[in-house]
Amino acid sequence: MLLFLGLSLSQPKDERVVSIGLGINMLATVTLDICTALSYRGFSVKADYFYFQKKIAELDRLKAAFLSLVPLT
Repeated sequence: MLLFLGLSLSQPKDERVVSIGLGINMLATVTLDICTALSYRGFSVKADYFYFQKKIAELDRLKAAFLSLVPLT
């Protein structure tokens, strides 16, 4: 058994290698040593991130406006 980042892994059965590349537009690209590449697009994840960042900023502005109107006791 191998330990890597707290995960226990069993011994490999063969000598295959997998590489993973992480990014923003292309969320993950997985390359196998058998000449195969898998790509996972991250455009929808990035679009959701920007959408929620705008919503958070909008709510922060509303909160600041409300707190400026309400006297603190």
